[in-house]
Amino acid sequence: MKSGSRREIILLFAANVLARLPFINAGYGREEDAWAQAQNAKQIWETGIYEVSRLPGHPLYELLLAGLWPINHSYWLFNLLSVLVSSLSVVYFYKICNKLNLLNTLALSVAFSFIPVFFIAGTYTIDYNFGLLFILISLYQLLRGKYWLAGIFIGLATGIRISHLGFILPWAIIIFTRTHSLKFVLRMGLTSLLVAAIAFSPPLLQYGMGFLDFHKPPYPSTIKVLYKMSVGVYGIPLLLFFAYFFFTNIRKPFSFWTLHSYYSRMPRGFYISLLLIFAMQLVVFLRLPFKSEFFIPFLPFLLMYLGVLMNRKQAISLAIVSIASCFFFGFDYYNPYRGAPPSPLGLRFEGNDKSLFFDPIQGPAIIDIRKRNTKIQFVEEFNAWAKKQSAPTYVIAGWYWPQIDLKQQYPSNVEVDYYATEDEVRNAHKSGKAIFYLPEINEANAQINSHYLADSLGKPWLPETNKE
Repeated sequence: MKSGSRREIILLFAANVLARLPFINAGYGREEDAWAQAQNAKQIWETGIYEVSRLPGHPLYELLLAGLWPINHSYWLFNLLSVLVSSLSVVYFYKICNKLNLLNTLALSVAFSFIPVFFIAGTYTIDYNFGLLFILISLYQLLRGKYWLAGIFIGLATGIRISHLGFILPWAIIIFTRTHSLKFVLRMGLTSLLVAAIAFSPPLLQYGMGFLDFHKPPYPSTIKVLYKMSVGVYGIPLLLFFAYFFFTNIRKPFSFWTLHSYYSRMPRGFYISLLLIFAMQLVVFLRLPFKSEFFIPFLPFLLMYLGVLMNRKQAISLAIVSIASCFFFGFDYYNPYRGAPPSPLGLRFEGNDKSLFFDPIQGPAIIDIRKRNTKIQFVEEFNAWAKKQSAPTYVIAGWYWPQIDLKQQYPSNVEVDYYATEDEVRNAHKSGKAIFYLPEINEANAQINSHYLADSLGKPWLPETNKE
């Protein structure tokens, strides 16, 4: 390892931790999956029975949180785990770049640290960066020739997120092109499969092969899909930087086939593996294109590739633009119940039936924390209202449900449901319950359960119209 790298590792780790700490106290996260993870941990601990937070399960992460639940399940601890894991991921990215003899490894590591989707995923209770850490440790061990260790860590990554088992294939390409031996490929692959099988034994024992099912919400619009796989991953400045870089270096991305000075810095088979990893993550995303985070495992490999092509000035520019993309020049929609309000400098406009804004002084990380606070305030207002209800009441909460249910601040006469079937709504109506749905949940419930009874038999619950 290069001289001075130990100091750089310490600085990288500390800087990543300190940059994320201001973001860890606003609940378990913005998305319902984060609250569902905490809710699931509580349930596993209290019942002693393993259940998935969402199919097909994320057993290692779910069991980790369940084990910590009776010790400390505060926001800061669960979110701090993501902070530490993300910071370690940057450290291993740095070590891999040094192992590959790439130039400008510190600048590349800083750029990786602040890619918006990766940075944000390191501030709340979610599993994405846990799986990434194991993938990076696996690659580091592979480059050291420790193929059985590489297999163990891919197996552990799979225990966090089942799609990570696909990394066996690009790893196999790299190993075979390095060693020309199937023995080492099999050593890595079989070890991965064994560890993954052990990791997924809890959902297998609990659900049988049915655990391989997946959540299947309605497919979003094309505009949303394109947003999630572009601006949702990189932010606006970084996306523009990449577009400019590849446009002005149109020949260079393909020069590794002929220029030994580039090719020699990377292991044989790396570029084919890079394309394969991108294809895998694209398939994972397109199967359920709601999560920009599905591209997180691809990001370090993209930056390793750019590390081959970029000179020092370009790498430093990349780091600066990445930081700017994380904290400035945000683009999002405005929603008074779960969105971030634009700043006075924000430019608002209408598009795709939403109120959108571009804000030069609020980047994705700032917008995310403000969304979390907005949603917390909304749930607190709902809980305050629910406590005062004396009549039988039925509420369809949708994506607010894990957060409301985890707090359990509503009385027994108030039933709060996730989504509601036609029979559930009719039964609530027949029993004389007042039926409410939270903002936007009537449309979501209609898409999921194919009925609009929430509209005809119920009414929206809004803070401004239900104050007492």
